[in-house]
Amino acid sequence: MEQETQRNINVHHLHHLHHPVHSHHLSFSERNSIPVSSILLSSFSDTDVITQILPHYHPTFYIFVDDITSSVILLLRGTMSMNDLLTDLSCKLVPFLPPTNVRYTFDSFETEKTFIPGNHLVHSGMYKAAQCLVRPESLLIKTLAEALLRYPNYELVLIGHSLGAGVCSLLSLLLADPSTCRTINNTGLPEDRVFSCFAVSFPIIPSKFLTVLFLKDIL
Repeated sequence: MEQETQRNINVHHLHHLHHPVHSHHLSFSERNSIPVSSILLSSFSDTDVITQILPHYHPTFYIFVDDITSSVILLLRGTMSMNDLLTDLSCKLVPFLPPTNVRYTFDSFETEKTFIPGNHLVHSGMYKAAQCLVRPESLLIKTLAEALLRYPNYELVLIGHSLGAGVCSLLSLLLADPSTCRTINNTGLPEDRVFSCFAVSFPIIPSKFLTVLFLKDIL
């Protein structure tokens, strides 16, 4: 009981570092039967400047702590708003550029043994959204980092549906090494933390090689 009380105090402290209780947080808490204090940040309370400049590259998300699974969870919603639709319609194919400190390899891949930057294309809108979310100075990254440091034995879990699934799949390649399923350095997050990504109604990925890499991170 004492441990649970301390956990609530810790999360409550994190929660109020960034925002007061938002009405959407109350609804999310009630629908999912979680304490509202476990919600650390959402797109409804994010005050990031980039969010205001590029709202159509900022999908709806929640960050919350789940003690049952010992996880810090980033949840991304599918298309619902006009801004989401604009992200969907930004469908030009652009090259995916991986973090410089990760070398993607897949020994059994038929035609290419290593990742060659610029050879593999992704949906530009989802890629732009992922890049906006994971800027090291973003409030989303800062909130995830704070939570992972406060809970050193918790893993980082990304969950997305449809548009959110596409974005969190790209996030998984920007934040983690597919060969280890652990976070990498120079992302603003603690390094070498267990990482999982759950994608529901996963959108089509143009590159077969990237699809194989996604499947190494995605459950």
